[in-house]
Amino acid sequence: MPGNGKRDLANEQAAAATAELAAQAATAGLREVEQGIEQLVAAEQLAAASEASAEAGAADILQGTAMLQLSGEIAAAARALQQLSAEELRRGMELAALAGQLSVLAALIRQSGMVTVADVLGGIGQRLQQIATADLLQAERETTLAEVLQRAEAQAAEFGTNEAREGLAQLAAAEHLASASDTSAAAASEQIASGLAGVYAARDLAAEARAIARGRSPRRRRPTTTDRP
Repeated sequence: MPGNGKRDLANEQAAAATAELAAQAATAGLREVEQGIEQLVAAEQLAAASEASAEAGAADILQGTAMLQLSGEIAAAARALQQLSAEELRRGMELAALAGQLSVLAALIRQSGMVTVADVLGGIGQRLQQIATADLLQAERETTLAEVLQRAEAQAAEFGTNEAREGLAQLAAAEHLASASDTSAAAASEQIASGLAGVYAARDLAAEARAIARGRSPRRRRPTTTDRP
């Protein structure tokens, strides 16, 4: 009958249109799922980068702390040398002064005719002069070494401070990366859920298209807990 033919044609057209919508929904849903998975992979990469940055930062801070501790030990050694040098210098100057006084006294005694006593005092003065000279030279060497240690202490302190600063920067970067990873993972989960919802909707549309093609009114199935992720 003509009426049946028109109805069949209308059903075929409606079924085809519904099937096309189902295909488009399935394609879009799968695309969203794929993009969500890619975003999850990116989130994992960000998490790995965060962990690596945190480990590097902690290592730098430990190294910087060790260098700062070494710097303090070098500074203590330099101060000890400075004190020792000052003591050597003081003693050397005192001995040099005493040696000079004995030399003058020996010269006066020699003029008085007491040559033996003058020789003894002169010998003592020369010995004191030698000790004073050795003390003064030792003080000079200790001062030089103290200056070298002070420069080494400054370099160690600078290196330790820089390492600690870099470590803190890497820890801050690790926190930012971890936050970005969490944000990306959350967005990926939402996108995957949306994509799966689209796939389930496409399944329902495909069932509707088949029902239309068979000439029956489609019965919409109520979604269950198994229809959504």
